[in-house]
Amino acid sequence: MGCTHQTTQNTTLEGAINNDNALPLKRPKAIVQPLPGYPVKAYFQKIEGSLNIKFDIDEKGMTQNIRIKESPLIDIFGLEVIKTIEKWRYEPGEPVKDHIVIIEFNMRK
Repeated sequence: MGCTHQTTQNTTLEGAINNDNALPLKRPKAIVQPLPGYPVKAYFQKIEGSLNIKFDIDEKGMTQNIRIKESPLIDIFGLEVIKTIEKWRYEPGEPVKDHIVIIEFNMRK
């Protein structure tokens, strides 16, 4: 049982213009990125699934404005995901807007 996460390519630097001439944007580098715990209710009911999360990273590497894409699993996994992502830290640098990760909750890991 466990959680995994993956980062998508939809990360944009704040103020960057996305067009055909834009250079590829550098992904923010994680310093601290614990995985969320498996909620007790989900564990005993053998509920699995994933959540798509979008958040911003400020110039100090702190996460802000955490949003979860609408999902029937928000009530089960959402609070644990938000509490965990609030603890994530990235290397300081340019602010990043709308960084996207997918967190999967899987009983088999």
